[in-house]
Amino acid sequence: MGSGGGNKGMMNFGKNKAKIFKDGNTKVTFRDVAGLDEEKAELETKLSDAEKAVEDAKTESEKAVEDAKAEAENSKADVEKEAKQVSDESINLAKEQAAKEMEELENKCKTIEENKDREIENLVSDLKDSAKSKMDETVELVKKAIG
Repeated sequence: MGSGGGNKGMMNFGKNKAKIFKDGNTKVTFRDVAGLDEEKAELETKLSDAEKAVEDAKTESEKAVEDAKAEAENSKADVEKEAKQVSDESINLAKEQAAKEMEELENKCKTIEENKDREIENLVSDLKDSAKSKMDETVELVKKAIG
């Protein structure tokens, strides 16, 4: 290093010593890879967040499906319970109606039976009266004929 070389070194302080090579086959440039590690990390973070969001959405949808199934089962049970209750109420109403109709028929039978007995008694009484009247007439006729 000569005295001129020392001064030259001082003047070149801070200058880039990188050389640019031009090769026609180079397809990736410095611009293409500059900041690539940061972008890769950012994309990996976004991918991780997206995967977590997908997993969370899947978990939520599975829970929603389970909740819907449980609600459907509860609704089914409620409907079956209500249907049984309505059925039981219908059966009880039908039984009550049948009991009322049976009581009405029994009362009609009693009334018919009572009326039949009264009618028979009336007929017997009328026949007795008629027979007595005929007998009285016959006795009067016989007395007139004898007499």
